[in-house]
Amino acid sequence: MKNSLLAAIILFAADSFNCLSWDFPFCKQLPDWDNELACYKELSEDLTCTWLPAPSAPNIINYTLFLKWERITKLFRRNTSSPSITIERKNLFMNRSASIWIAVNYAHASCVKGKNVSVIPRKAGKCLTPSNIKAHQIIKQLVIKWNLPTTPTEYELRYREALTEAPQWTRVPIESNAVNITVSNATSSYIIQLRCITKDGLHCVCVWSREILVPHKLMNKPRISYNATTKIPPGRRSLLLKWEVMQSENAIGYYIDIERIPNSCMDSSNRIILKDRKVLLNISMAYYRINISAYNKAGQSPQTIYIVPDSSAADLPGQINVEPQGTNAVVTWIAKYSPKCFVVDWGTRKEDMRMKIVATAAGNFTLDNINPYKLYKLMVHASDVCQCENFSRHEKIFGVTHFYSVEGVPRIGPTNITILNITKHSAFVKWSEISAEDSMGFLQGYKINYIDSSKKKFLAASINSSTTSYHLTGLKEKTVYRVQISGFTKAGEGSPSLSQPFSTLKYEKGEFEGLMTGLCFSMMFALVFAPMTCTLMLKRLKISCWSSVPNPRKSNAIQDMASTIPMV
Repeated sequence: MKNSLLAAIILFAADSFNCLSWDFPFCKQLPDWDNELACYKELSEDLTCTWLPAPSAPNIINYTLFLKWERITKLFRRNTSSPSITIERKNLFMNRSASIWIAVNYAHASCVKGKNVSVIPRKAGKCLTPSNIKAHQIIKQLVIKWNLPTTPTEYELRYREALTEAPQWTRVPIESNAVNITVSNATSSYIIQLRCITKDGLHCVCVWSREILVPHKLMNKPRISYNATTKIPPGRRSLLLKWEVMQSENAIGYYIDIERIPNSCMDSSNRIILKDRKVLLNISMAYYRINISAYNKAGQSPQTIYIVPDSSAADLPGQINVEPQGTNAVVTWIAKYSPKCFVVDWGTRKEDMRMKIVATAAGNFTLDNINPYKLYKLMVHASDVCQCENFSRHEKIFGVTHFYSVEGVPRIGPTNITILNITKHSAFVKWSEISAEDSMGFLQGYKINYIDSSKKKFLAASINSSTTSYHLTGLKEKTVYRVQISGFTKAGEGSPSLSQPFSTLKYEKGEFEGLMTGLCFSMMFALVFAPMTCTLMLKRLKISCWSSVPNPRKSNAIQDMASTIPMV
């Protein structure tokens, strides 16, 4: 009996090998290719087989499924280009054991085969998988929950990083319907799968659940990397924004919320959903707030806010006049054409701007609740669409102006006064301009005053508001001065700045060095030429004060005596 059983097993294996060898003589076993081949039945009696694609395979390859029934020599074979196939009930022997494997046929006429699996179709029903699987990611942890089937079953879980090219699964045994897994890379997204554990008495096939992505929660807001604004006539502009975001591979797309400032209409924001990290917008000259955030299945990242820069008031087609009347101001303008309505924006800053749609052909509008000593910006837009929801897409800038209802004098003087290039009789003064908030009116210019050591005050100059520097001249040498600068408006001169002291020099630059150099040369001259001068003076003094003494050897008497001495 044992011998016959052994012979049957050998015959079965030999037949299987021979048949494969006949059809694929160069096919070789790949022991490392764990194709996770699984064959099971679902609702029908058909047998479905699924497997993982072959490693390092091209995009389009051919798979061949081989099925070898017990005690049947002929192989059952089916070809497919996808990693799954269904064998119809008519081709199955429900109570017989079958050996199934997959061969991969490459274009260069070679092939590889994966591991074999054994299955009896009658016992190959697909086990129930966990339902309602919910997973999310917190700091370095995957939190996974699911609903268990009615039949108590042991399960296992595996996970891997979503973006790895060669998936390296990590398996985790589980004992309940919830598990927390500690992961090493807190900035990655992960993929998880669940399946039951095969054991004796379980007459079904355990199949991995579908892959479930557990995205990394986007914690960082996008960063604007590029912006460019271009005027588009008439009265509009294009805005190009580009941005970067950390872990961009975890982002599915980006939300761009466009909000006009101000906008009194309900639901005024406009949302665009993009895949790319750039956006090109066509907007009017009004203020705009652009909110950009990344999103994925885990949620939405913090928003980055970009305020579109203020538009220039130059080269606009309309002329606007403002006439203050107490706490009100009457605005009038003359339009070159008659749009259906005008949109008026006004306020002291973009955070408190107000808006009104003036649906009338008359070019006038009254502003109320205007505060004195505050600089207001007023923009008038023309539009042929006056519905609250759509006007911003059609409005064109008509004109921009600034006004005060009541002007005052500057409440402070300029700041950051600096004295540079101080010389013997001059100094260069520079300062920071007085802000519009502190000017209390339209700043017309600055007055520069200085006080010397005798506390006498001098007016150096009165200059226009566009200049923030002045060259003081005509100063006394080695004198302490104090400079004060004040701004003035139509209403008068404002408070002066804090006095800035400085001292003029005693010598010009290089003057002291020149004096010292001359002195040194004079001393050197004296040291070198003084002895020679003294020697010459002593000789002249000797000649003038003492007569010359004759040499006795040259006297006539001595010469006569020498001539009379006899020779021995």
